[in-house]
Amino acid sequence: MEATYLPGVRMGEIDAMSRREIHPNITLVCPSLVPSLHIDLDIPVICALFAECDPAKTFSAARDVHSTFCTVHDLLSRILPAL
Repeated sequence: MEATYLPGVRMGEIDAMSRREIHPNITLVCPSLVPSLHIDLDIPVICALFAECDPAKTFSAARDVHSTFCTVHDLLSRILPAL
């Protein structure tokens, strides 16, 4: 896959928060990042999903790809209703 460069200034709030800069009023810099929209990603089912989607993961056989697809589907089925 190719990556497309996108200047930080065009990434908006994501860029501002990823830099972990200290701002006197973060709500002016990142108005959509409010506590009511926060989703905790440090839970076992989310961590398992990230592990399954690891781009460095290698497969010894095609059936392993199908098995991973089934696992990802199961994890997403458990995550989405909670949102």
